[in-house]
Amino acid sequence: DPISAIVQPIGLPQLCTGDSLLLAAPVGAGYQYQWLLNNDTLTGENQPGIFTHQPGTYNVRITVGPCSKLSAGIVVTQIPLSAPVA
Repeated sequence: DPISAIVQPIGLPQLCTGDSLLLAAPVGAGYQYQWLLNNDTLTGENQPGIFTHQPGTYNVRITVGPCSKLSAGIVVTQIPLSAPVA
């Protein structure tokens, strides 16, 4: 079977200050995961889902045996704090 490498946000891909967002990848027999943020490896993030607290472009590389596939990136944005209403 071909590797399905898709990043799916659980909710809108937006963060308010102090919030977290769950990103999930497909689960498959023998899948090994490596998450990336802005093309940099996220050390220790090797599960099918991660909680993120920072904006940027996230990808997951899924490897099965000698084959691997990199997902398209998903952009997580930071929602700026609004100025207090006087």
